[in-house]
Amino acid sequence: MDKRSENKNDSIATEEKLNHLKGSIKGTLTRLEAFSSEKTVSKDTSVTEIEVKLKQIEQLQINRTVSAQFLATRTLKTLADEERVDFPDAADVIFNDIYMDDVLSGESTLEGAKRLQINNISQLLLRGYLS
Repeated sequence: MDKRSENKNDSIATEEKLNHLKGSIKGTLTRLEAFSSEKTVSKDTSVTEIEVKLKQIEQLQINRTVSAQFLATRTLKTLADEERVDFPDAADVIFNDIYMDDVLSGESTLEGAKRLQINNISQLLLRGYLS
């Protein structure tokens, strides 16, 4: 198998993983919307029951936010792992210099930093259909 067909297969696998993650996030959002729109409060509902229900909704919202950041980071690391051969410097930055949605990385020169950002990291993200 030549390099081009390997890259195509890797791109297809990456796209399938991204679609799976998108579906997972959409499912979580759907559950949250359904849960928060349930009509479970009536005249006879106690204040404690309402507080418990509100706490459950709040917890779902917190979990959704936390899992979205985790999934985004995991997606980036999967992409970096798959494309490490073509973009070793960008993969190193993603594995070692990213925390949640912050990149804390550097180079010894301004030109080196620009080259890393434009030629490596941006190209790596485009390879994974991320921009």
